[in-house]
Amino acid sequence: AFGEGAERFAFRFFEITKDGKTVVGKPLVAKESRLVLEGGKKDRGKFVRTFLETQQLAGRIATEFNKRLECLHRVDKQTPRVSFLDCSVYELDDINIGKQSVLVEEKLDHLKWYKWNMNNGFVAGMKEAPEFTHDKMMAAMEHLATIDIIEEKAGEHGLGDLGAIEEGEEDESDDDRSSTGDTNHGKKNESLVFSPFEVAQAFSHFSYYASGKKRLICDLQGVFEEKSNLLKFSDPVIHYHNPHRQERRGVHGRTDRGKKGMAMFFDTHKEHC
Repeated sequence: AFGEGAERFAFRFFEITKDGKTVVGKPLVAKESRLVLEGGKKDRGKFVRTFLETQQLAGRIATEFNKRLECLHRVDKQTPRVSFLDCSVYELDDINIGKQSVLVEEKLDHLKWYKWNMNNGFVAGMKEAPEFTHDKMMAAMEHLATIDIIEEKAGEHGLGDLGAIEEGEEDESDDDRSSTGDTNHGKKNESLVFSPFEVAQAFSHFSYYASGKKRLICDLQGVFEEKSNLLKFSDPVIHYHNPHRQERRGVHGRTDRGKKGMAMFFDTHKEHC
């Protein structure tokens, strides 16, 4: 493995011809669950399913985010857009271990690789990840509750709303809404160009409201391609919390910290973004 995270290992991967030697296509990356490599083979299917669902959901919210940017007339077209890598499942037939499935996606330029935020409240530019003591976590949770109250009041005053984006199979009756709107910086008709850093943090913030305050996408890492003006993310973390379904925890894997993860993000977001 040339890279690893809390939940997976990353391996160099190439497509080859029948001669077993000739490489075709671009370099790829194969990802494998730590649980599988550490003895939990029964979790392979769950890992693949969770990874694909997480990345696809993040991609749908990214599409919606880009659409919203297009509607904000004061946001200059030079402001970067966001995307998540497409991921495929390859079935390999190994002589020693038999058939197995692995996740494969495009290999990004490691020299341009950057992490804009993490799932523990860390934001690019901070010297180290913040430490959340019991008291600090309680304060962060209270801050999150305050944000929700403010946003609900803003919605009542007609500042706009955004329909919640959820997985198609999840049947929920509560219809949370979010408020979005253009900010009033600079001169009255001056268009604004936001940096890749600002766009990444804004996307994480946006995902919370786009999902009806049930999910927050973070651990944003990948590359910024200047030529296409596009942030290309991989391996996102999604924190999930639904007050009406408290029993659902770790929906998006071991890195899903639920409401506490959301509170961590907003606690540092207010000071460092």
